[in-house]
Amino acid sequence: MRKFLTLLSLGLTFSVNAEVNVTEARAPATFKFASTGAMYMEVQNNGTETVTITAVSIPNSITREVQVHETTIEGEMAKMRQLTLPIEIAASETLSLAPRGKHIMLMGLTAPLTAEMSVPVTIEFANREAITLQVPVVEAAVKKQDDHSHHHHH
Repeated sequence: MRKFLTLLSLGLTFSVNAEVNVTEARAPATFKFASTGAMYMEVQNNGTETVTITAVSIPNSITREVQVHETTIEGEMAKMRQLTLPIEIAASETLSLAPRGKHIMLMGLTAPLTAEMSVPVTIEFANREAITLQVPVVEAAVKKQDDHSHHHHH
């Protein structure tokens, strides 16, 4: 039997068997006619063995398809490609799902993502219980001309 738990608020940590923590989960609000959205989070493996994500799903009432993508910069062009699951997270490592890197894509939205809502996402693991979290939709950040974002590579 799968046990589903809920992360209700940004900033809370969600744990699976105290070995896997999900933090900073959020989905930026989309514009009215957007057909795609994104979701970001940190998935920390605090255990001593590799953790494998085998599936990520969101109800069809919200989006037609869920994919994991990676954005890479080649020259001055940003390119996005779909990653295939499973994705492994080594012991004591963190999978960062963030803008301009690996992230979850919501393809075929049925309605815009608005800041008042949250999106249920289920993450399935090999040899672990699946988890479902309520990911809050947050106002999309407006990119400024003087954006001096720092990129951290692990």
